[in-house]
Amino acid sequence: MVRKDYKKYVKNSSWLLVEKILRLIIGLFIGIWIARVLGPGEYGNLSYIQSFVALFSAFTTLGISGIVIREIVANPEKSDAILANAFTLRFFGALGTMVLIFVLLRWFAPDSRLENLILLASAGLFFQAFNVLDLYFQSQTLNQYSALANIVMLILSALLKFFLIVYNAPLYAYVWALLFDSAVLAMNLLLFYLKATAKKFSDFLHFFDKVQFSEIALLLRHSAPLLLSTFIIAIYAQLDQVMLKHMADAETVGRYAAAVRLNSVWSLLPSVILVVVTPSLMYSEEKIKESVVSSYASLYKLLALYSFLVLAATWILSDFIVGMTFGEKYRQAASVLNILVIANLFSYFGAASSRWFINEKQEKKILYRNLFGVGFNIIGNLMLIPSFGAYGAAFTTLLSQFLANFLYDYLDKSARIVFFQKLRAMAFVMMPYRWLPEIMQYRNRIA
Repeated sequence: MVRKDYKKYVKNSSWLLVEKILRLIIGLFIGIWIARVLGPGEYGNLSYIQSFVALFSAFTTLGISGIVIREIVANPEKSDAILANAFTLRFFGALGTMVLIFVLLRWFAPDSRLENLILLASAGLFFQAFNVLDLYFQSQTLNQYSALANIVMLILSALLKFFLIVYNAPLYAYVWALLFDSAVLAMNLLLFYLKATAKKFSDFLHFFDKVQFSEIALLLRHSAPLLLSTFIIAIYAQLDQVMLKHMADAETVGRYAAAVRLNSVWSLLPSVILVVVTPSLMYSEEKIKESVVSSYASLYKLLALYSFLVLAATWILSDFIVGMTFGEKYRQAASVLNILVIANLFSYFGAASSRWFINEKQEKKILYRNLFGVGFNIIGNLMLIPSFGAYGAAFTTLLSQFLANFLYDYLDKSARIVFFQKLRAMAFVMMPYRWLPEIMQYRNRIA
């Protein structure tokens, strides 16, 4: 049984790894090509549009992902009703988000062209309701279906963007391409869900007969702290580029976005690991809590080791990487990348420990620590961007990640066990002789 479960984890991680690698290759090369064709200014505008919409996408996802997975794992016989409630909640969340974006653009849009393009891009939020089907795949360790849905979308998206690049398409065409990506992914997730569950499309439509507004209200109440936390995470990821556009210029946004895109490459492996091991990190009466705590300690060590190796490689090769990919016009992105890569460690720590707090039903702690960090992020950007531009934004991101995902755990007495696990993980990096034994031990533990 142990070996069977381990093979299941390996199989699912393999599918996810293939999808992530393909996303990395296509996203990086197509993204670089688009950046070279558009130039720092228009590429900065495209990044600004994406960031503005993504900043408010938390009000579509509503922070329910971890809770939905938890509820399906605990109550598999109610999965249809849980998915129907989650889908309905996200659909109306998308509607509310579009209204919010429309209102905010009255004050914050730099010009009418970008205002219209942001509204067009925000229409893709409606398709995010179908992402609840991906949560079902995660809960059942059927990540191959999610991976296949994304792979098909990535290939079709790459073909469309290749066409746009060859014909030197204007900025608005790439915004339409973003909408195309969202629609294709939604369709793919639905088709693979029907295949995985042996259901018909009519069965999916009957989902909505199972919608219970009392359960939706309960789900929304439980997710409220996570909704704010998800929004705060979006602020971490997107606010820098939005503020740079308003406080600097589009070219600065373009160079900063280039550094962010290159840095996101390193998140491939941690994101796969976290998705695959999440079910194993949720303890129940059958799974002893102490065993799960030990698994978290090992997970932090592996994330710290990976971050250290990535940091060393990036500092040595950043100038070469930026020059060979984005070109001379983006050369300043190398120094920004060197700062952002340090923040990865604390970002990975935060993503892993969030799963711990969700399992402990202490979602509010995620909210409190993220509020702590985002407050500094906003203040730091206001202080540093006017004088240091992209470098100030990158340094603010590093400090806010450190405060929220490491130091705050010490300040909260009930979370100090998490703080010391992370601290020991950072010390572990300095002991190379323990690296391989720890990796093998963790492999046995998740099996």
